[in-house]
Amino acid sequence: MHLLDQQLAASIRGDFETAWKLCEDMWQREPHNDRLAFNRGWHIMAQGDLQEGMRLIDRGRQISVFGSKPLPSLKPHYDPSRHSLVGKTVLFRSEGGLGDEIINARFANDFAERGAKVIVSCDPGLAPVFARMKGVGAVIQSGQELAAYHDYWVAGMSAVLHLGHTYQTLPSKPFLTPDDNMFSLWRGIVKGDNFKVGIRWSGNPQFEHEQNRRFDPTGIFELSNISGVKLYSFQRDSDLRQLPSSVTDLQLFLDSWEDTAASLSHMDLVITSCTSVAHMSAALGKETWVIVPILPYYIWAIPGDSSPWYDNVRLFRQTQFGDWTEPLVRIRQELIKKLALNR
Repeated sequence: MHLLDQQLAASIRGDFETAWKLCEDMWQREPHNDRLAFNRGWHIMAQGDLQEGMRLIDRGRQISVFGSKPLPSLKPHYDPSRHSLVGKTVLFRSEGGLGDEIINARFANDFAERGAKVIVSCDPGLAPVFARMKGVGAVIQSGQELAAYHDYWVAGMSAVLHLGHTYQTLPSKPFLTPDDNMFSLWRGIVKGDNFKVGIRWSGNPQFEHEQNRRFDPTGIFELSNISGVKLYSFQRDSDLRQLPSSVTDLQLFLDSWEDTAASLSHMDLVITSCTSVAHMSAALGKETWVIVPILPYYIWAIPGDSSPWYDNVRLFRQTQFGDWTEPLVRIRQELIKKLALNR
């Protein structure tokens, strides 16, 4: 097995000491290896250096493992060392999966605060939600970027790098809001005095490491037997299960991201694997408990049960590869404690 494969395998099973040693050994010989740089970036982030970690992860673009291909625009990509934003129009190009689009949408306001008019391109389903964000002048559909006038463009997943953010300066407050009319509509669907908990246990099946972040939802379903708790399933499109009668299935009601945003806004708590629903919930300001694999997505790389990316997120980390027992047991314990404090 190639050393790079050994390094990735060690990371996936949570042997970060071995993975880092292999990274260091290879780095001495192959500093121009973009795949190695991409893998190394995760470890640098975990050690607390967001900027250097992102610089390395961004090299994954060269081998199509991070972000999108460059926009074929005649205008330049934004370079903070060369370009002033005052009075300029910036095209903020969302990219990656839907979760990535949501994660990085917050940075559109950074450009607005620095003097730019900001146009955001994104998935058409997210467009009406993003249009309400502070600092956003206009929203267009992904694929239509070249039809919009702009002075500079920026790749959404690299915005944090070009804005110079550290873990201490990341904007971590809620940045999305539900539509008022949709919120009122969902008040009639999600109602009652119980403690409402939204749940989801898996995401996009096309994600490279989806098999490592999905888990058997039985332990989550069993939270419904805690007195006062009412569960609502936000699982849609894939990995659907026969739900217990105690769990309300919302999949047929979630016709759009506007529905998802409005219904999540009525939850008291959201418990989910690392999916786009997790990021939508957190961005709306809902208390969100994210269950992450032993090798988590890069935004959860820094150790601990909190996140500098969201003030309202709590992380429940897998501690043994392939075994979800411990985080699910802790979630049950913590939910019981939370309910006791609320009474």
